Amino acid sequence: MTALRIEPVTQPEDPAGEYSLLDEQRTEVAVVTGKAWAKKFAVVEGLIEITLQFISECGECNHTGLVSRHIPGHDTVAAWDADDQPCPECTPARALLAQAGVVV
Repeated sequence: MTALRIEPVTQPEDPAGEYSLLDEQRTEVAVVTGKAWAKKFAVVEGLIEITLQFISECGECNHTGLVSRHIPGHDTVAAWDADDQPCPECTPARALLAQAGVVV
C-alpha cells in the first residue's frame, strides 16, 4: 500500500493551484485543485485497503455484514429476534465504501 505522490502542476508551488497525483510508476492518475485536497486524495486508496481489511476481519458478523439477534423470551418482537440484521461493527465502514463506489 503506497500513497500517491503529489507534485505541483505549475511552479512555484501554490497551495490553491493544481496538483498532479502520481502512482508508483509516476503515471498521472488525477489532477486536483488545492494542495489540501491533493493530500486527501493521495491517501484514499490506502484508506480503502485498510477498511476492506477491517471488514474482512470483523468478528461480530464473521465478515458477512449480517448478524442474527435472538433474545430468549422475545421471539415475537422482530427488532429483538431477527435474522439478517446489519452488523453493528462493520456497517458504518461498509456504508462509506459504498459511497466511494467500492463493492464489498
